[in-house]
Amino acid sequence: MAVKGLNLVGLRRAGFTHDQIAAVKAAYRILYKSGMKLEEALRRIETELDTEHTRHLVQFIRASKRGICRE
Repeated sequence: MAVKGLNLVGLRRAGFTHDQIAAVKAAYRILYKSGMKLEEALRRIETELDTEHTRHLVQFIRASKRGICRE
């Protein structure tokens, strides 16, 4: 399984605003495109993109017992 991108249609249907989608998209880029180690990427997301949805994303990843797919 490989990660291809965000489900932008689903985010719009769920009522995400343009700014909320931009923040999640920026978090995605940091997480998947920056080449950083996972914990470093999560810290960067926390400091640079402090929104409700990015905090939820970081908390979800940290709570995961099986990890996430990054390749």
